[in-house]
Amino acid sequence: MPRGAPLTREEFTARAGANLSPERWYKPEVRPVEIRGVACLVKDFRRRPWFWRTTAGRFVIAREATIYRALRGVPGVPPFFGQFDEESLIVGRIDARDLSTFRVKDLDAAFIDRVAALVDSLHVRGVVHWDLRQRKNVLVDVDGAPWLIDFASGVRFPVGSVALRWARIPDLSAVAKLREKYAPESLTDADRRVLSLDRLRPFRRARKERREKAHAARRAARQAARPHPPA
Repeated sequence: MPRGAPLTREEFTARAGANLSPERWYKPEVRPVEIRGVACLVKDFRRRPWFWRTTAGRFVIAREATIYRALRGVPGVPPFFGQFDEESLIVGRIDARDLSTFRVKDLDAAFIDRVAALVDSLHVRGVVHWDLRQRKNVLVDVDGAPWLIDFASGVRFPVGSVALRWARIPDLSAVAKLREKYAPESLTDADRRVLSLDRLRPFRRARKERREKAHAARRAARQAARPHPPA
């Protein structure tokens, strides 16, 4: 039975495109489909192992659907179009590029300000994203406007609560990191405070050091593999 979905699962199965997400047994499929002339994406655990899709899959989908409902009408968040069942949800597909495709000089302080305002609009409704460090979750459309996608890690807290005030720190830190990367001249004292808190976390610092060492090792391996000109 569709849960407010504008088409049935059978119609979706017949019309949907190929999976856009990496094929992993624990990851949902993300398949494009057009619904009444609107480009959409369906996140769906139906073809994953039974135990996983009926436990973790349903939990992730329920939480994300709750967040999309809470954020309905927020500019910069894809529209929510309902669910076929407990293992799927439907959102609008945004014609945009993610931040990983942009060079540092392509973005400026004005854009980061718009991202910060969008993140604030989530917090006003009690929602934290918690995965904005992943640049693929921040999109830039053809008009240069930011969009936030993939709320699988998101959580909703009571508006104005102490829990929300603390829970939003990772989002604020992610925005500060964007500002530090793309528009360092626009860093505020609040940004610096958030960044200083982030850098105090030994686990995060150790992980960053391991990542940098791994990158250095890969660069050295590539250089060693290059053919050298004869002496």
